[in-house]
Amino acid sequence: MRAVVISGGSGNDALLKGLYAMYPQINLSIIVNAYDDGKSTGVCRMITDTLGVSDIRKNHSRLYQISHFKSLNGNVVQFFDARFDLPKGNELNFVCKKLSEWELDFFAPYACSFFANEKALDFEYTNFSIANIVYSAMYQVMGYTKANDMICEKFDIPNVVLLNSFENVTLGAQTNKGVLYNEASIVDLANEDKKIESLIYDSETPVAINPVVIDTLENADMIIISCGTFWSSILPTLEYGGLYRAINKAKGFKLWVMNNEQDKDSYGVGSNEFLKVTSDLGLDLSKFVILENNDAHETLREKSEDYDIAYYNMGNVRGKHLPMELAKAIFKEYFGLRECRYEHILMDFDNTISSKNVADTHIVVENLMEIAARPNIQIVSGNDYKTAILPVIKQCGLDLPNNVWADASSVLYVGDNKKFVVKKHLINKNAIKFLAKYIYGNFGVVGDVNNDDYISCYKIKPLSALERSLLIKHLNGYVFKAYGIKGLKAIPAGRTTVDIVAKKNSKANIFVAYKLDPNKCLYIGDETEDYGNDYEIAHACAHYVRVANVYETNIVLKVMK
Repeated sequence: MRAVVISGGSGNDALLKGLYAMYPQINLSIIVNAYDDGKSTGVCRMITDTLGVSDIRKNHSRLYQISHFKSLNGNVVQFFDARFDLPKGNELNFVCKKLSEWELDFFAPYACSFFANEKALDFEYTNFSIANIVYSAMYQVMGYTKANDMICEKFDIPNVVLLNSFENVTLGAQTNKGVLYNEASIVDLANEDKKIESLIYDSETPVAINPVVIDTLENADMIIISCGTFWSSILPTLEYGGLYRAINKAKGFKLWVMNNEQDKDSYGVGSNEFLKVTSDLGLDLSKFVILENNDAHETLREKSEDYDIAYYNMGNVRGKHLPMELAKAIFKEYFGLRECRYEHILMDFDNTISSKNVADTHIVVENLMEIAARPNIQIVSGNDYKTAILPVIKQCGLDLPNNVWADASSVLYVGDNKKFVVKKHLINKNAIKFLAKYIYGNFGVVGDVNNDDYISCYKIKPLSALERSLLIKHLNGYVFKAYGIKGLKAIPAGRTTVDIVAKKNSKANIFVAYKLDPNKCLYIGDETEDYGNDYEIAHACAHYVRVANVYETNIVLKVMK
């Protein structure tokens, strides 16, 4: 899953922790603006003439702590987060000594470069971040992209933080009582009578969005506007250069996580007003789910019929959501499971519950254990039960009590026993014998038949994508007609297989065979679209979930608890 988070520095703390905890394999990008000009960041901007480093650094710090939580290096944590009063006239020596103590001498040349700036002598460095000094000097020397690449490589963290723009912008705001001339005054406004009405951007260069950000949004499966200071973090990222237009065009699922508490920049402003400001800007909120916390400040969980608002209990610890509760709520919305009351859950097997990748074994075991604990889950698979499904179950050390439809979704198994066969799925043995000989003789591909007292499927594998496409066209378009073989069809299965099955074969037939009401069923599978193997049964159910892999299945099972 490719997810994009639009946020500031500390606002996405619970979000990142929750997403990575539930889905460690998630392909995550974080889009921030770098218009911060307060405290040490502001001094660094003036000295190096670069963008503000704080939100980038804060995200790197968070990513380091998430990805190295089992072996945190205290020196690295201090580098990212500690602040110091640098001794007047001896600042460089102090910084280099600290870098040496932290075993980060690699960064010392950039500290030297920072203090070599003429303007560096004009400031006193109190409550100062050494990491900000290093970052800003690296940005000045090599540019933002190369500097971030080097920092992420050095600390072995995901290189996923993207700047909305590389233009050296300073941020101000128009209020109902005058102008705020810098970002620091926006963040520290803390005045309920002084309301911000619009933002002001001061830049000497033309407006330009980072092209990597545009591509990232276009290819995202999910776009999340995270918590953050609205007027300094969220709105400028959306507004500057018209980035909201790229979000409008993006096809991925879109969600906005509303803050838990009021920030200083917006005392007295409710969630509906934030939504109106962004809607008036041009962001199409009709495509968004607005996620609001029942435990948040009352102004930040307002009701409205103008937006699709989902309310969850997600905790509120010093203004932050509980990471796992937040992640569960997000994935519930992503998979369309806000209401998930179903009598039966039907699931595909291959690439949904099980994977051929050995590295996924632990998740396969987890999935099967979850399924074994829920008698209302049934597996509906095109796989052969004895050779493909049962060995996986036994290998995981489980006795699966649930019903399993297998053998081209034609036979109901309970344990090792066949309980029911869908007769309309059975195919003529003589036709299969002919096809086996024809295919072997003409293509050199060996067929595999699940054949004891019936035949429900003839499998041809392994095939390349081109071979498979040509064979399906050849069989359906020529062979069946030319040799008078009726009632059969060739379909793709898995990633390398062609299945020959009865034309009437469909997973959806189990509704009649097993007397299930599709309106009370949920389906989970990986081929629910484009008339894939799961299409008919998925679209017959009250709801279906398309999963990309066994990890997403694992998430779906967990959020439905």
